[in-house]
Amino acid sequence: MPHRNIISWNTVISGLAGRCSGGGGGAAPCFSILRKMMMEMARPDHVTFLGVLRYCAQWDRASHGEQVHCLVKLGYSSQKLLSSAMVDMYAKLGLTDLVSWNVMISCYALNRLCGEAFQIFQLMRSEGLRGDLYTFSGLLNASSSSGCLELGEQVHGLVAKTSPSSDAVLRGAVVDMYAKCGDMAAALKSLHSADDESLVAWNSIIAGSGGAGVKFLRLMLRRAVDPDEVTLSSLLSSSGGSARASEVLQLHSQMVKRRLEFFLSTGNALIGAYAKCGRIDDAFLAFSLIPISDLISWTTIISACALHGRGREALQIFEKMLMTGVRPDWLVFLEVLSACSHSGLVEEGLCFFVSMVKEHQIELRSEHYTCLVDLLGRAGLLHDAGRLLSSVLSADNAASHLGAFLGACRQHGNSRLAERAAGLLLRLRSDDPVDYLAMGSIYAARGCWDGAETARKMMSICGKKSPGRSWVE
Repeated sequence: MPHRNIISWNTVISGLAGRCSGGGGGAAPCFSILRKMMMEMARPDHVTFLGVLRYCAQWDRASHGEQVHCLVKLGYSSQKLLSSAMVDMYAKLGLTDLVSWNVMISCYALNRLCGEAFQIFQLMRSEGLRGDLYTFSGLLNASSSSGCLELGEQVHGLVAKTSPSSDAVLRGAVVDMYAKCGDMAAALKSLHSADDESLVAWNSIIAGSGGAGVKFLRLMLRRAVDPDEVTLSSLLSSSGGSARASEVLQLHSQMVKRRLEFFLSTGNALIGAYAKCGRIDDAFLAFSLIPISDLISWTTIISACALHGRGREALQIFEKMLMTGVRPDWLVFLEVLSACSHSGLVEEGLCFFVSMVKEHQIELRSEHYTCLVDLLGRAGLLHDAGRLLSSVLSADNAASHLGAFLGACRQHGNSRLAERAAGLLLRLRSDDPVDYLAMGSIYAARGCWDGAETARKMMSICGKKSPGRSWVE
């Protein structure tokens, strides 16, 4: 075959998998194929590694499996996608050394399976192994990613008993766990109990503080710890929606003072923060200061234009992005469609929807269809939106599509279609309170008080308003 691609290589490995399961092959040929593939500069993906790991488990090739694990850790594929296969391989190979146990714990932590990670730890302890830095870091990560504060506190107790207090990595993991679990008092107590307060630990606290991040930044500065680009990016990203413009300006001044305004991460976060607090011109200025814009930069400024109803500008920026050679993804197209929807650019939105598939070979997602329903509905093309809705409706995406359609029906006063959509949404039990707010208004306007009361109760169950959906039409 003169031109091989990843599909060709994976097909060969799948063929070897069939031979392996039938007892007619081995892991060595499979590993040879992987080496040859990489020598020809073909980058393996998670499908490739899944096949090789399965070989290693079936043919007792521990050394090959460990080499594959190293490749994954180097970034050749997602550890999260392969975690189950790696756990399965280590278990089938019967490897019970500390490294193998730590791998299994970290894999469960990556998948937010806190209970399973702790079960592995208990099994490890029953084998007489006490655990090390990597064991406790994995358990703390499992606790923080799953919000298991009680289990995290137990790990903290073990760390205090078995590990040296000067271990900066574990201290940072403990602070991160408390911050992500929402116990900021315990996070600060753990931070202040250390001999030196690391920047990594402060960044964990700020990342977990939500809208209160600026308060912790001031405390951090008073304790003579200088912020870095991670600190300021986290602050801008977490507080942009709720922060006052004065706070964003203060954070911008910190960036300039520390010469961090040219970092991509801080620049991109600054664009979004200015846009969310209403300073769109400053968002454009922040975008212009980025030396080399990446896809996130372009997506953020297009989103800013969409947020402020500047659809034409959003489309011009998108065309400019294409001219610079940046390849679009599904998310930037979603922002383009949103810009068209909020500015009434129906024809342009339909053209971009088609070009996304035909010209850019991007797979359509549920969010794109929801945005298209919203585009047609806002323009008053309710019957067109309804036809699109009926053609793409499925159990997985019905609530979001119907929510967009319901809002459009309410906006244009079509109570008949609105009531039908509301009835479907009630049966589906949407988890977005905005939908029930619209339903209640529709039923009340029609004099259907039982329906209005049901919608009100469902809205109270949902609780908070979802981000990205307005309470006001």
